[in-house]
Amino acid sequence: MFEPNNFLWTSLVVLAMFQWSCKPSDLNSPNANMDNSEQYIYYALSTDSPIQLTGDGQDVAWKAAIELTDFRLHWDADEPPATSFKALHDDLFLYLLYSAKDPFIQHKLKTLDTIPAVHSDRVEIFFKGINDTLPYYSLEMDCLGRLFDSQGRFGKYIDADWHWPTKDLEIKTQVFDDRYTLEARISKSSLNSFGLITDNKIHAGIYRADYITNDMGERSPHWISWVKPDSPKPNFHIPSSFGLIVLNP
Repeated sequence: MFEPNNFLWTSLVVLAMFQWSCKPSDLNSPNANMDNSEQYIYYALSTDSPIQLTGDGQDVAWKAAIELTDFRLHWDADEPPATSFKALHDDLFLYLLYSAKDPFIQHKLKTLDTIPAVHSDRVEIFFKGINDTLPYYSLEMDCLGRLFDSQGRFGKYIDADWHWPTKDLEIKTQVFDDRYTLEARISKSSLNSFGLITDNKIHAGIYRADYITNDMGERSPHWISWVKPDSPKPNFHIPSSFGLIVLNP
């Protein structure tokens, strides 16, 4: 999910292709600096063996993971499509599993570069450190496994040219008739290098963009999230959209 159009992009091409979801005043409101880490807590259990990524969460280890299903359309009165999230970890990796109910999956197939990921049905996870003045990091992963990753500073900018180290991130997906699933593996060494794990805790926002086409053929995303951000309009790029992932021993 993207910030309003006062952000300084490094590429005019990227700027032309993105659709912004909120106004600068939403980002700079005093309440936007509050986080919800005490109210929204997810416990990622440990696993003894590395998880084999298939895209559909078939590894037996996922059966032991806690399933998070409390996702809402916080800015829309419609009933949200079913969304679930699971996380596990071992000594080396944080593992993620999303399942998104969607009978009308929408994606851009013209190219396989990163940009179409932000115009497709997708799931997202953002990470931040304990200090909101430091950079935060965004991973937006579409139903085909394409990635838009960025680094930003709250209320200031998004660097669309920044990339999570390729060797430290793996994504696989499966698309079915009425849903898609996504698995991701993120190295703990990369999370630690960005200062994102403190006392076995990770400040994270977990989101989904579900594209809807109206009778006029116009496409627009419905923004779905676990945490209810303190913003009058859709905006995940604020501290109040983050909860807490606790890495259980």
